[in-house]
Amino acid sequence: MALKKQNRPKRVSLINLGCPKNRVDGERQFAQLACEGFALSSPEESDLLLINTCAFIRPAVQESLFYIRQAARRKREGKLEGIVVMGCLPERVGESLKSKFPEIDQLIFKEIPCNLEEKEAPRVLTTFPYAFLKIAEGCNRECSFCLIPELRGKYRSLDPAFLLKEAWQLREMGVQELVLVAQDTTFWGIDREGKPLLLDLIEGVSRIGFPWVRLLYLHPQLVNRNFLLSFRSIPGVVPYLDLPLQHVDSRILSMMKRGYGERETRQVISSIRELWPEAAIRATFIVGFPGEGEREFKKLLNFIEESEFDRLAVFPFFPEEGTVAKELPHQVGEREKKDRFNQVIFLQREIYRKKNRMLVGKRETVLIDRQENGLSIGRTFRDAPEVDLTVKIKETLPEGSFKQARITKANIYSLIGETDKEGGDGN
Repeated sequence: MALKKQNRPKRVSLINLGCPKNRVDGERQFAQLACEGFALSSPEESDLLLINTCAFIRPAVQESLFYIRQAARRKREGKLEGIVVMGCLPERVGESLKSKFPEIDQLIFKEIPCNLEEKEAPRVLTTFPYAFLKIAEGCNRECSFCLIPELRGKYRSLDPAFLLKEAWQLREMGVQELVLVAQDTTFWGIDREGKPLLLDLIEGVSRIGFPWVRLLYLHPQLVNRNFLLSFRSIPGVVPYLDLPLQHVDSRILSMMKRGYGERETRQVISSIRELWPEAAIRATFIVGFPGEGEREFKKLLNFIEESEFDRLAVFPFFPEEGTVAKELPHQVGEREKKDRFNQVIFLQREIYRKKNRMLVGKRETVLIDRQENGLSIGRTFRDAPEVDLTVKIKETLPEGSFKQARITKANIYSLIGETDKEGGDGN
C-alpha cells in the first residue's frame, strides 16, 4: 500500500484484540512492518493502523467492528492514512469486510502470520514482565460450539527448536513469566510424532531459567495422573491449571462434543486436589447451551459451589453461524441465558470473597506488572496475566520484580498488600 511521502518515517501502531495467541501474531506482524521501515507509534499519532481482530463469539466480532469503524472515521477525517486488518475477522467474513469498510487498505489472512513463524520472524513485545509463547496454531477438536478449526485450520505444532529459541530471546529481554498458549496446549506434538510431547517442551523451556512458567488451555482429556505428577515436578512451573471444562452434565458435554462426561470431569478435579493440593484451578464454563434445562444448570451450579474453583470464567452460549450447536434443538432464550450467567457470577463472587479473606495476614510472592495511580499492580501464582485477580501495593516498585507482600485487605477481584519491611524478595 502507498502512503503519502513525508520527511519523517511512516508511523504504525497496533491494536491487539482477542486471545494471547492472536496477540503473538500481532506482535510478529508489527515487527515485520518495523523491518520494512515503519516507526512504531501510538494509535493517536500513527499514519498506518494495524488492527488485530477476534471473531470467536459475537461480542468479539462487535468489538472488532467498533475499532474498525473508529479507524475508518479517522481516515475519512484525514487523521489516518492506512488501515490494515488481520486476525480472525477476515477469516470469518473474507473480502466482504472491505466492501463494508472501503477505508480498509489491506486484509491479512492467517497464512501470512504462519509464514512469519516459519521464517522465525521477530516480535515486538507488547507485554512485560510476562510474554506469551504460542506453541501451536489451529485445532483438531470438533466442539459443536466452536469456530476455531474453521477460522484457524487444523492443529499445527510449531517447531520445538523455534519455540525454544524464541523463549530464550524473551528471557534475554528480561521476561520473568512465560505463558505457553495454544487452542489446546495438551495436544502439542501429537500431530508431529503421534504422542503428546508437551512435557518435553516445558522441560526445555524450564532450563532457560524463567522464574515462572505458566500453561493455559489444558484440555481435560489429557490431564491425567501421570501428566500431573510430571508437570508439577518441572522447575519454574507455577501451580496453576487452566481447564476449559465447559460443563459437568454428561448429556450437555456429549452435545458439545467434548469427548468426556461428568465422571471424567469430576475425576480430573479430584486428581488435582489429591496430587497437587496447592495448585490453583481456573475453570471455564458455558451456560445456556441448547438442551440445558433447569436440572442440568442446577447440576453445574452445584458443581461450581462444591469445587470452589480458585478462578473461573463463564460465558453465555452464542449460536455462532457455521457451528453445529447453532442448529441444535431446544435453544435457550436470551433472558434465561443472562439469568444463568448472573447466577454463576454471583456464586463465584462469594467463592472469591471467601478464598481471598483466607489470605489476609499471609505473605505472598507477587510479580509486579505495572504502576497505576500511585499503586504497584501485581499478581500471585494463582493469577494469569490479563484475566485473573491482582494485588495492589501502595508503593512504587520496579516492574518485573518479585516482592514478598503481606495481604492486608481482601476485595472480591483484588487483594491489598504491603511489602515486607525487611525487604525480602521472592520467586
